[in-house]
Amino acid sequence: MNDDRGSISLVVVAALGFSVILAALIADVARASVGRARAQAAADAGALAAAQEQVLPSDRRPADVAAEYAARNGAKLVLCRCPERGAEAVVVVELEVSLPGLGVSRTIRATARAVNDASFGEPSLPGTVVPSGNL
Repeated sequence: MNDDRGSISLVVVAALGFSVILAALIADVARASVGRARAQAAADAGALAAAQEQVLPSDRRPADVAAEYAARNGAKLVLCRCPERGAEAVVVVELEVSLPGLGVSRTIRATARAVNDASFGEPSLPGTVVPSGNL
């Protein structure tokens, strides 16, 4: 008589252990993907805010505005090439992402660029009313 009655429980335990490890790794991949999207959103927001500050200046520097918008999105401003009254804003941000399944954390970096349209407010833009004597 063959006594294999306990062997199926070992297979089930091994399969459950593998499933838990796989689920943890999949969760980490999802966290990293969401972190990448958040970092890009922070960079985009920072670049757009800095570009707006270049076009419509207030009492703040474009880099300060970019840092604020990056922080609102959970990231840290690393670089801002956005001179006052400049034509473009380039922003680089970093976001720390924890990956508990792997037991590590990683820094995700994202870059965004916003360009100010030189023809802003000129009559040649679509939808702008132009007096007939100036055509």
